[in-house]
Amino acid sequence: MEDKILIGQRIRAAREKLNLSQEELGRLMEISFQSVQQWESGKTTPRASRMRRLASVLKTTPNWLQFGLGISSNENIDNSIKLITSDEFKTQIASAHSRMLQTAISMGWISFGRSEITMSILNDLFLSKLYEEYGLNPNEDENESTDSATG
Repeated sequence: MEDKILIGQRIRAAREKLNLSQEELGRLMEISFQSVQQWESGKTTPRASRMRRLASVLKTTPNWLQFGLGISSNENIDNSIKLITSDEFKTQIASAHSRMLQTAISMGWISFGRSEITMSILNDLFLSKLYEEYGLNPNEDENESTDSATG
């Protein structure tokens, strides 16, 4: 129960930081304001599928809402979104991820029995999971992702 209360407090804090009423947040989330009330009071918590959308609407991360970890401010999340959607970051993360996987393979820690699994596919999967953590849609183009996450 205590975890639900803490999540509710973080939802309320993020909502109030954006000067949104419970009704406005409900409308943006396409849910009733009573659901927002229940989240904030700790009676219920958002389902995982809603947590990502909620974080995006509140301009924070699911990790911050759930656990109080990571980014909580609008400015920091906007900067982080710009970073992780930049071509430079995508190139750097793909390179680092490929090197890590190649090292793990050469050390015998992991192996792949399917020839159709390529480093490119694994890098795309890794990046999509990173986007998911920030409540972004990896299938949208760069500008749409940033726009939907920032307002």
